[in-house]
Amino acid sequence: MKKIIILGMHRSGTSALARLLEMNKISMGPLQDKNNESKLYAFDMVYYLNFLGGVWDSPWSITRENNQDYINGKDIFLKQLKRRFKLHRLLSTNKVIGFKHPIASLLVPELSELDNVVLVRMKRDTNEIINSLSKRSVPKQRSWLPGQIPNSQHRQNLQYLEKLVHHYEFELDRNQNLIDVTINYNDLVNGLELKKFEKISNLIGKEISVPSDYFKARN
Repeated sequence: MKKIIILGMHRSGTSALARLLEMNKISMGPLQDKNNESKLYAFDMVYYLNFLGGVWDSPWSITRENNQDYINGKDIFLKQLKRRFKLHRLLSTNKVIGFKHPIASLLVPELSELDNVVLVRMKRDTNEIINSLSKRSVPKQRSWLPGQIPNSQHRQNLQYLEKLVHHYEFELDRNQNLIDVTINYNDLVNGLELKKFEKISNLIGKEISVPSDYFKARN
């Protein structure tokens, strides 16, 4: 059975999509936080990103060198994800499973190598994402947890946020050929992207029902 991985930056509509899939009996993982990100998968995303030399809020230092260390690290990461999927399936009564995590947006080349996985990207106007991120309130701390926006000078620094958001979008754009479905959130709110769910339904072998005005109510 297919699995779904949701790609996209914070505030791009990924949580709304994850909740919609849950409504359609597609499990998005156990131990979800308020952003609908499953702790079952979060550690592996963070750990592998660190292996590549990056952190979620400073992704421009990521490097992929075509050497044995990279190949071994990638293989370990993918094997661990397969174990997570297996455990997820044992914990869920749903036939289709998946997860969402913003770091997945930076790991498309690796995730695309998994069997029976559908990669779905949520795309939103970058200025709207930046404006939304700049208004978020998070605890003051020097070490940031996945899913949090850096506080202090970084949070208020729109140039930093612009750089961060544009880098995520750049990574997704340059790997667009590896992504199965891209949904434009702004068009979706206006009812223009609903046919994309027919494509997802065909890819996973399960019908997805979208309530009228579901996304408009969350805009």
